[in-house]
Amino acid sequence: NVTLSVDNINISNVSIYPNPVTDKVTVISPEQSTLSILTINGQVLKQISLNGKDVIDVSNLAKGIYIIKINSERVNHIERLVIK
Repeated sequence: NVTLSVDNINISNVSIYPNPVTDKVTVISPEQSTLSILTINGQVLKQISLNGKDVIDVSNLAKGIYIIKINSERVNHIERLVIK
């Protein structure tokens, strides 16, 4: 058996920066989509509609590791977000 582990898979032309972040994160998505910020346990903390390039305020979230999911008709992107 072979095990494959990948931290971030980016085949969707989505950019999320800076990462780690302290207060605001910029998200660039090639099309209208929905962004969700989740805890590592899967609890949805924020859901936002994206329109190309958006700046999202995460200053109200505690320091830690979160999951960003971006979904649309053609985009399915999952990435780890670190808040310092």
